[in-house]
Amino acid sequence: MSDVCEMIVAYTPAMMCTVAKLHQNAITAAIQMPKARAREYARQPWQLEMVLSGLSEQRPQFIYACATILKCHELRNPRKDFGFGSEVPLVNLRAAQIYARYLRFVQHRCGRRSTV
Repeated sequence: MSDVCEMIVAYTPAMMCTVAKLHQNAITAAIQMPKARAREYARQPWQLEMVLSGLSEQRPQFIYACATILKCHELRNPRKDFGFGSEVPLVNLRAAQIYARYLRFVQHRCGRRSTV
């Protein structure tokens, strides 16, 4: 623990500013990536089939529930298929949740319930 503290003290003000900007950029990317993916699901719902087969034909409540369960499973047992870990499946699952919430909002606003 003391090594970490010594590294922080050794940073120059310019380095601290750079680290803070990198941290903020990472947070921004983590927020924007699932939203952008959810917009793609809204444009092309068939892409939900990559998350789970048959998901694009389901009601929003089912999509949200499946995405939540799969997300919990992915967090407990991450796949390490490629060098980045399991960030991509998590982004897709979070995007599916956002898309399902959007569909529920649209249904509620239009006053209709899905029959699928």
